[in-house]
Amino acid sequence: MRPLSLPKFDPIEVVRGAVASLSVTAQSTVHEVHMGRIQEIFSRTNLPSQALKCALADISVLREAEDLGKGYWLPTPTRAVSLDGDSSLLVSIAPTAELQRHFSSIRRAGLGRLVATAQASRLPTQSLKSWRGINDIDTATWVRTLIKSATNDFRPSIASAELEAFSVKSVSRATRNGYREPAWLSITDRRVSAWNSVSLFRSRLGPNHYRYFLGRVTSSRVLLEGPGVVDNLSLQYGLASLLGEPLTVFTRSQANSILVSLPLIVPHSVRRLLSALCEMDPQRFGYVWLCHKATCWPTVKSALQDLGCEIANHE
Repeated sequence: MRPLSLPKFDPIEVVRGAVASLSVTAQSTVHEVHMGRIQEIFSRTNLPSQALKCALADISVLREAEDLGKGYWLPTPTRAVSLDGDSSLLVSIAPTAELQRHFSSIRRAGLGRLVATAQASRLPTQSLKSWRGINDIDTATWVRTLIKSATNDFRPSIASAELEAFSVKSVSRATRNGYREPAWLSITDRRVSAWNSVSLFRSRLGPNHYRYFLGRVTSSRVLLEGPGVVDNLSLQYGLASLLGEPLTVFTRSQANSILVSLPLIVPHSVRRLLSALCEMDPQRFGYVWLCHKATCWPTVKSALQDLGCEIANHE
């Protein structure tokens, strides 16, 4: 007798369905759900437990549910985030199959769901910037402001042997000519990048962990240490742009999709957008994304440009 083949489940859709069903009471009010109950439903799919952790992280990144701590999750209100005049991102804990019952135009794009803006006209709305969690200034302007505000906060410090400084490296290969990527150099290297004499430094705390801070190296090679940096990814992109050497993002048409190759992992607000609208290459750890929907590319491109990237098409 041939064994029955198990159905294939999409982890994020399973988690969406579990949170949606468990959080609504008979009075149609919404309450928090403990992870243990979500796990009970998830375990019936025979998906690995690691997939549950990833799916919960995904719905948090998409802002479909909020992690309240101590294992509790609360779904956020369903709303539409306008991408352009025709398409909106529908942010909802409801599974895609359920949304299709109410919105005929709904379709997956990455982990998120797109809907015709006209069909979502009765839903509450949220601006794209608010959903992403960003302000109105581009990354280079933010870096400029950050450096200027740190002018009086530099103090003499001792440079460790492993201390490195950020720089931009120009690379030429047979398939890609003249693109720029980040590089970390010894502070004794004269190629260290600096704007207004200020550079980005990092010191190693562990095998894969660093402490980042702004600093200066004087003409006598004395290190002046400034404030610490939390969002080092944004600072790398913005500093490169401020120096007139923006990091290069490569794009390439692939069938009806656009392949996006990043020089550096993007900050959280841009990753949120990429996760919603694009498919991540699981083998490239967040460096390569595939944008299947042509309507999504202008929004993604605008976010990368605000980050300070140079976008180069490579066919």
